[in-house]
Amino acid sequence: MKSLNIMLYLDVKFIMPRLFVRVCWGQRDIDHVPSPYFPPRRVGDMLLRLGNKRPDMPRPTLVLDGLWYSLCPAFTPRSLNPTLALLRRKKHSSNSRSFAPPVSCVGANRPRQYHSGNGNDNGRVASTQIPFSPRIAIPNDTPTSASPSEPGSLSTDLEEHHSTPDILDETREKELHRQFKRAGKVPGVLESLPTSFLERKLQEEMAERPSIPRAMHFLEVLIRDRQVRPTARHYKALILANCDAKYGSYLAVQLLLEEMKENDIALDSGTLHAAIQTLAVHPNYILRVQVLDQLRDRWLTLSPAGWHFVVAGLVRERQFEMAFDHLEMMERKHIPIENWLHSLVIYHLCEYKAVDEVYRLVRRWVEQGHDMTEQLWSHMLCKAGEHRHLGLTCYVWERRVNLGYLHPSQDTCSDALRVAAKFGDHKLGQAVFRYYQNSGIEPGPGDYDRLIKSLLINGSDGDLFAAFEALCTMHEAGVQPRDTTLNLFYTYLVTGHIDRLEAWNMLKRLKNAKRTIHIGAVEAIAEAWKHGARSAPALVDEALNCYRELYTLCPEGASVKVYNSLINMCRRAQNLGSGMFLVKEMASLGVVPNNATFDFIIQMCLDAGNFRSAWMYLQDMLKRDFAPTQRTRQYTQEVCAKSLDEYSLKLQYHPSLQPTSQPTPEPVKPAKPAKREWVEWTKGPKPSKNTRRRRRRMKAEREAEREARREAAKEKQGIALSALSGLFSDKVSFGDK
Repeated sequence: MKSLNIMLYLDVKFIMPRLFVRVCWGQRDIDHVPSPYFPPRRVGDMLLRLGNKRPDMPRPTLVLDGLWYSLCPAFTPRSLNPTLALLRRKKHSSNSRSFAPPVSCVGANRPRQYHSGNGNDNGRVASTQIPFSPRIAIPNDTPTSASPSEPGSLSTDLEEHHSTPDILDETREKELHRQFKRAGKVPGVLESLPTSFLERKLQEEMAERPSIPRAMHFLEVLIRDRQVRPTARHYKALILANCDAKYGSYLAVQLLLEEMKENDIALDSGTLHAAIQTLAVHPNYILRVQVLDQLRDRWLTLSPAGWHFVVAGLVRERQFEMAFDHLEMMERKHIPIENWLHSLVIYHLCEYKAVDEVYRLVRRWVEQGHDMTEQLWSHMLCKAGEHRHLGLTCYVWERRVNLGYLHPSQDTCSDALRVAAKFGDHKLGQAVFRYYQNSGIEPGPGDYDRLIKSLLINGSDGDLFAAFEALCTMHEAGVQPRDTTLNLFYTYLVTGHIDRLEAWNMLKRLKNAKRTIHIGAVEAIAEAWKHGARSAPALVDEALNCYRELYTLCPEGASVKVYNSLINMCRRAQNLGSGMFLVKEMASLGVVPNNATFDFIIQMCLDAGNFRSAWMYLQDMLKRDFAPTQRTRQYTQEVCAKSLDEYSLKLQYHPSLQPTSQPTPEPVKPAKPAKREWVEWTKGPKPSKNTRRRRRRMKAEREAEREARREAAKEKQGIALSALSGLFSDKVSFGDK
């Protein structure tokens, strides 16, 4: 009876260990050995007993390092793919024995064929593959009458603990997956699954969903219950499990690597790459450098995934310069950079407030054809608006929002308008309002002001007509503009050297387009006329001509602020006739004046030398509980001091027109000295009686002198007032509205 013996040994003849597999047909028969003789611990022990090997032969480990590839250039990485080479069973006569499918390990996709050395093989070929670990096929010595599924047989025992997915049919595979899904809910299900299935699921689960409690459950079943010898793949799975964000730690990875060295378990490329991946989640620069040094010492190259994890760890450690250097090295090595690494770098840079660097990297990566998620684009737009970065805000808005790919919230749009208002980018501001219109979003109360500011902030480079149009839209929406926003129109007209008449014609075009004109636009133009009246008195006639068209633009009429600006304009241009015309217009139209109106009228009357009218307007002002400003008081004292008119004396000595002195600041109390110094100061000599008497006498004299001056001032004012006559009637009276 022929039997199959597969002998595995290491040849150390040429420095490099070479793996030889020799298939030979022996001459002796192997009697049937019952299954209890083979404990399900290590496949290597069973193989040694079957092959009559020495019991102390160590289990060899194949390390595919850089030396292997340099000395064996014909070796291809495809040999590491997880496939199983099974020996085909030959049909024999009734006296021959059948062989069970051999149990093999991870091998290559490309099978190699070996012929036996004798000539009695009749052309039989044994097909096998390059193994990844020294597991060897085991012949089935059960009789032909024994069923493969018979309890207690060798094939049943091997299938229970060492079966592979290739010898499981599709139904059995689905059943195992169904049971595995129940393992997390039903206790005891995981213990009933085959060992090979658990080994494969351990690697898959830790690579996809790392979890330390889950990994410990797997390893308890495999190592504690089934006495599976710990190997590098178990350490690799446990290292990957430390990617768990809650329970993982770089200290556990360091201890596992040290334990592998103590147990003489070779650190292969997969284990070291798993450590690098874990250090990307729990960064530690020193341990990462040690792992990279071990890869370099073993002549192992860093995989593209390893490059990604190294950069991710550096980014999480805030070592951005080193991370950028590694990214440039990846580009030089033509290693494609995954999109998740781009997202990680951008998120951390935004958190670090390095928006300029984000803008540079995003433009570069987009030009290279990399794609980014909509969540990342939205995050960049939010951070760009939050940090007031014009370049990144415009870039994201043009590429995503204008094309309809991104739909930002109203808060993000408000931040974009703040950026546009800060830098005067009216294109961005108008783009935001177009998005508001297309999306049906109602602009916020401050959005109109920011839009107007973006249109007017750049002086002559702005768009005054668009700003007037936005003001009309704001007025039609029932939103009241701020005073600072209305002042922007005046600043733009003055600093931008825009013709006032041209601005007035813009309002007329908007009125012809059936738009409602806000009175604030008229106030800004009137203020601009006042500003240029001193240097160009001819502006008074232009302003009065436009004033006559005011009720066509604004049916509600001019406001008191418009009249104040026009009256002040007439005063500066020394055109008193036009000023009095405007005063009579206010009285006839029932416009209630304010404090500034009376100030301007009094100053205009003083300029004309009409002290009587100035006195009358002062009385009217006081009846309305208004008070002259400090500037009006000083100007009145300066003008009336040069005149001997009776009304000028009234104005000069009127209590409400007396210049008030600046309030004297309260004396600052000196700091209280320390306790010891205070005691020494209080213990000084007391003044004598004569000194105290002299001080009291000097104080009484000063008070008497002060009282005499007050009485003299009151007497002089009473004499001046008694010499003046009553009121005159040539003043324009205002209504009491």
